[in-house]
Parts: sequence; C-alpha cells; structure tokens
Amino acid sequence: MTRKALIAKCNRRKLRAARQRADGQKVTFSTRIYSQCIVTGRRRGVIGRFGLSRIELRERVNRGEILGVRKSSW
Repeated sequence: MTRKALIAKCNRRKLRAARQRADGQKVTFSTRIYSQCIVTGRRRGVIGRFGLSRIELRERVNRGEILGVRKSSW
C-alpha cells in the first residue's frame, strides 16, 4: 500500500497543475505529476481510462464489476 502522504502530495500537485492550466500558465514540474491507482495507490501499470492498476482492473473485470471489458485471447 502506498503511504497516505504520497497520495496527498500527488493530489496537491494535480490541483496546482489544474489551477495553472486554468490561469493559462505553463505547468511547472509537469513530470512530477503521475497517475496512481484510485484504489490501491499503485503508480506502475495504471490504465488511464479506468484509473486503476492492471492488477485491480483484472480482478474487477473477472468479478464482473466493470462492464464492456473482455478477457483477451489470441
């Protein structure tokens, strides 16, 4: 699990970047803004469309909580 402080820091950076974009300014330190899983806080393997990590997404799809996603096979 990710520490609560890292999640809070990431959220503050996202809010600051949104304010800068709204004011028409260039986002400073845009590389420090990263995506995190909204459930586990994991930073690697996050599927942006769902906001979930690949592991959490797979579990939820298998349980049928996310509609319209199929298990791929080739």
